[in-house]
Amino acid sequence: MNVTDFKDNKEYIKYMDKGIIPGIFGLQDTLIDAYVKIEGENDPQNPYNIHRHLDINNTRDQLIIKILSQRVIEELAEMSMAGHNIEHVKEEFVDALIFATEMMILLDVKAEDLNEDYTLNDNYSLPFGNRMIVIDYLASATNCLKNKSWKKDQVLVDAKAFWRRIMKFYQHLLALGTNIFGSNTDMFLYFYAKWSTNKFRQVSNY
Repeated sequence: MNVTDFKDNKEYIKYMDKGIIPGIFGLQDTLIDAYVKIEGENDPQNPYNIHRHLDINNTRDQLIIKILSQRVIEELAEMSMAGHNIEHVKEEFVDALIFATEMMILLDVKAEDLNEDYTLNDNYSLPFGNRMIVIDYLASATNCLKNKSWKKDQVLVDAKAFWRRIMKFYQHLLALGTNIFGSNTDMFLYFYAKWSTNKFRQVSNY
């Protein structure tokens, strides 16, 4: 079972009633608790398993945020390596968007916290122009998290800088997706198809 099995499902329309970002957040939020449970069961000794309400000033949670960021960057790198295979580009982008949305929700970001006018006047070119600005904002946000387990002195996060950068990262990511897919609706449709695939996999223990 994969994304192509759900592309023609018209159920996605009802999830778009409140807008693209609330729809994406609402869908992904329904899967998170199961993912938290799965990670905990698969590796119960791992202190860096994901959980809700991540604290940006907590040393352990800072590393979890960086692990989640790495997942996003890996998908964006795979997107870049897809070259001119636009279907592969779309698939990898949506995987990055899923991980990014999961991270934002675990940080207690709400859809309404994000400015829906997320294009930010940037010039994107197909299939993944200016993707580096997405990575730059994400990396600069995680660079605000400076606590290390081997350091005795812990550093308070510059919260204003972190939140500004993480919000801009997500806004730029959505803008990039709009360019890749051609419209917000097409991006959401593909996201919904991938969400449906992941939901099926959770339910069926795939």
